[in-house]
Amino acid sequence: RYLMNFLQIETRLVLLSELDVKGRGTQLLIEICKAMGASTFLVQGQAQKFLDAKLFQEDGIELRSFRYIPPIYPQLWGDFLANLSTFDLIFNCGPMARDILMRHQPTILGF
Repeated sequence: RYLMNFLQIETRLVLLSELDVKGRGTQLLIEICKAMGASTFLVQGQAQKFLDAKLFQEDGIELRSFRYIPPIYPQLWGDFLANLSTFDLIFNCGPMARDILMRHQPTILGF
């Protein structure tokens, strides 16, 4: 929640235990989508190979993939080191962290 507050993210968080859903793997994800009223499920890169796209289609949920290229930002020591945590961005850039993240939106792709 600290990150959400600092980055001014107002998305509502829902715990799985708050939903009345059952299942495993792809079926559990589909049940979560249905419980939340979602018509699209976004999956990043290689994670899609673990999903059964046919099951999503049968339940009328669009499966889309996305590609996210992390931003390059000033770091205090040496060359830029990619793929660190959001805390690294905040520690190095302070209040500008949100603006840096907002300029680097993911690219939504087909499936």
